[in-house]
Amino acid sequence: TIVGFGFYLAAMQFSVLSTLVSVYEILGMLPIFIVYSWFATRFRFHGARWMSFSAVLFILAALVQANPHVRLELIWLFDSDGLATVIRTLGLLSLAFGLRSALLPYRGAKIENVSPVL
Repeated sequence: TIVGFGFYLAAMQFSVLSTLVSVYEILGMLPIFIVYSWFATRFRFHGARWMSFSAVLFILAALVQANPHVRLELIWLFDSDGLATVIRTLGLLSLAFGLRSALLPYRGAKIENVSPVL
């Protein structure tokens, strides 16, 4: 949170809010991408490929949002913010699919001898 607040203060000082927010997002997603890619390749962790793919989509969304010249017209015109939102939505779906894949082997498992934490 301190780093995020520092990015916020820098963005307000230099009036480059979208660029600094994108840098903040990329710096936040790079370790997630590295860790889940490592889990997918080294440990064959269920759902880790989908989670690392979602980190790539979030990084791509941050890059798209930082560039105001990106536009796409399918049915209607998407500016950089709209296109980044669509990419982030796909990233959230990928993350949800990865979490579901990771938790699926534990579905129906019984937890015994667990004392509640008070």
